[in-house]
Amino acid sequence: ELNVGGDVEISAGRSNLGTGGEVKVVSGGSLSGSSGNVLINTGNGGVSGRSGDIELETGKSGSGGSGSINLITGSSLSGTSGGIMLSVGNSASGKGGDVVIDGGNSGVSTGGNIIVRSGGSKEGVSGSVMISSANGGSSGSSGGITLQTGTARSGNSGGVAIQTGDAKNG
Repeated sequence: ELNVGGDVEISAGRSNLGTGGEVKVVSGGSLSGSSGNVLINTGNGGVSGRSGDIELETGKSGSGGSGSINLITGSSLSGTSGGIMLSVGNSASGKGGDVVIDGGNSGVSTGGNIIVRSGGSKEGVSGSVMISSANGGSSGSSGGITLQTGTARSGNSGGVAIQTGDAKNG
């Protein structure tokens, strides 16, 4: 079609008093090989258009909490467990896209935290947390790194603490 392609909607059943139905997409498993992939992607945009968005959004809730979005990879017995990668596409001549991680706001209570933590180890070395800006081009500067707390109207503003852990035997 020339203008708009047809939509595909997959919707579970609603419930007036109980819990609504689930929508489950599961790839095939394997006894000795690899399980199948689940791919969710939008089609390419045309010469003068843009590609479509992918939105993961939970529904609103009245008095209970709204649902969470969990991105979890499976565990591995002897190999490396799967990673989670948030990567923005490159731009040939425009600005590169941003990655924004935002804690939830609250009207009267405490806003949500943002926690970035490396993985631990029972007997080995825990993972590192690295925050770095990329190199600048031949005629540009590299990006900065800002650690900043918010402004407080009546109480104290938050502090910035950089602290290493204790060593038991090292």
